[in-house]
This record gives sequence, structure tokens and C-alpha cells, in this order.
Amino acid sequence: MLSQYKIKTDSSFSQLKVLLAELLIILGEVHKHVFPEFYDYPNKIHEKISEAMQYINKNYMFPITLTDMSQNFYLSKYHFCRVFKSIVGLTFTEYLNSIRITQSQKLLKNTKMSVLKISEAVGFENQSHFGRVFKKATGVSPLKYRGVEPQWFKKANSPP
Repeated sequence: MLSQYKIKTDSSFSQLKVLLAELLIILGEVHKHVFPEFYDYPNKIHEKISEAMQYINKNYMFPITLTDMSQNFYLSKYHFCRVFKSIVGLTFTEYLNSIRITQSQKLLKNTKMSVLKISEAVGFENQSHFGRVFKKATGVSPLKYRGVEPQWFKKANSPP
């Protein structure tokens, strides 16, 4: 969370919200298992959205569509979008992409997987879309985030 706070891009605030939501989900699960008699949601819709967030956190690497989510949680697409945004503070797509970007950051820093393999591993079906979403979220390309720039980029941007 600290590294996202230091980035200060347009979407780093969204990333922070996602990380905080993940932390709250984990704490909620721990609390629910330790003190099940005290755990209750404010209403059924909060419970459904919490379950939807848990589903996304566990299945972000697979294709997840708004249609699938709304059907799985027995809500219309419109209602699902509206309540998800009001409770989470992000749209369904923003939340899903934030989870995927957070996971890709971990893979970029801790593995030698190619950017293509990482984009596939975190659920993006298109590497160029992954690159655009990643850059919007972090302010840099996946390769630059990893600390590796392609040779052609270094040559093109070096002084004559």
C-alpha cells in the first residue's frame, strides 16, 4: 500500500482503494471465522457484494464478465454495477483491473516470466490492452516497472 501511495498517479488512488478493500476482506474473513456469532452484514446486498469481491479476488486470472457476475449473484447488470460502485467505490471493471494489475506487479518484480505470460496469468486476453491498463494504473509500462527497457527504446530516446 505504501508503494502505491508513493506513485501518485491518477489511478494510484484506485489501486490503494483496491488494496484496502482486499485487506478489509481478509480481516472480515478472519473475524468471521474467529467470532462467527458476532459477524453480520448490514444487509443482503452488502453480503452479495462482499461475496462478489471474494470471487473476483480468487478468480481474477480467469475471464470474468459483468454478465457472469450479475447472473451468479442474481442481480441485474444495472443493479449489480450500481450497488458495486456505491459499496466498493470502484466500478466492477476498475476493481477487476486493479486486482489484476496488483498481481501483475508482484509477478513482474518476483519472477522472470515474460510480459505476455504475466498478462495471460492475471487474466488479460490481450497483451496490448494489459499494457495500456498497466501504464494507466502505474504510470509506466510493464517493462519499465520491472526495470528493463527494450534496446530500441533506449536507442530512440538517447541523445545524438
